[in-house]
Amino acid sequence: MYGKLDGQEIVLRLGLAVLAGIVLGLNRGARERPAGLRTTLLVCTAAALAMLQASVIWTGSVAPSVPGVTGDVLRLPLGVLSGMGFIGGGAIFRRGDLVRGVTTAATLWFATVVGLCMGGGQLLLGMIGLGIGLAVLWPLHWIEDRMPSYRTSSLTVVTEGDALGDAELRRRLTDAGLAITAWTAMHEPAAGRQSWTCRLTYRSHPMELRAPPVVDELARRPGTLQVRWQA
Repeated sequence: MYGKLDGQEIVLRLGLAVLAGIVLGLNRGARERPAGLRTTLLVCTAAALAMLQASVIWTGSVAPSVPGVTGDVLRLPLGVLSGMGFIGGGAIFRRGDLVRGVTTAATLWFATVVGLCMGGGQLLLGMIGLGIGLAVLWPLHWIEDRMPSYRTSSLTVVTEGDALGDAELRRRLTDAGLAITAWTAMHEPAAGRQSWTCRLTYRSHPMELRAPPVVDELARRPGTLQVRWQA
């Protein structure tokens, strides 16, 4: 790791770090994620530079030849990893129950570790790690997009008079496989209408953007004034 560095070795390590940053960044950029090609490339290359700098500092230090004196140049790459927490935190955002950017933050942290491996001279380890990262980001993403997962949405139904009752609406939703996690009902006899707002949890494919069929069935019922579905 801390052997004598020459120009060829430095170019090789930086070149592989740049390659790793590019291929990881292409995946994020193709999916229009917050951290794309340039961000991932900069992170991976910066990590490699930090490890190269640590190597140069160590080989140029007198500490290894002086008994009782130790050097701790690993504080530099450890500081890089700690600093990645701030960048990764900026890629994550939350809107209600929806949390986005976790995979992007993990990709940046992963690119940092790969860059540290390349810069530190563990080229085989870095290439193996890069291969694992690509397998996670590309093939597993395709599989994950097709796996059913739990989703949460809200439904508002407004009807006139007594066109629909509480018990019937609950039955229709549960029969459709929707679990009711919150329920609010308003009955307005003076206005001649009633409304419900409920929070629903159900299993669906991530790529499925349409509302469940029961929502259309409720909208077509006689006496229904409004049906609003919010995913």
